[in-house]
Amino acid sequence: MRSVRPALAVGIVASGSTFAVIHGSTDPWLFGYYLSLGICTGLMAVISGGVEAPVAFHVANNVITTTVNTLMADGEPSPSIAPPTSAMRPC
Repeated sequence: MRSVRPALAVGIVASGSTFAVIHGSTDPWLFGYYLSLGICTGLMAVISGGVEAPVAFHVANNVITTTVNTLMADGEPSPSIAPPTSAMRPC
């Protein structure tokens, strides 16, 4: 009988890598963060036996990160999500 651990490890690493690639960061540190987050949520799914816990964690992580970024930027949108200047002019 074969062990399922190698297949499980490959699946979790592949899932985490896909998660990191889909988030599309070119910064190696941020890519590493996404990779570790993807691997941890993959492990969370295996341990909990469903996707509810990783999805809830991902939502909570996004809300906390967005809130902290907004507070640190004094309420100004970050340059990556800010609308073009022409869109801000009144008609």
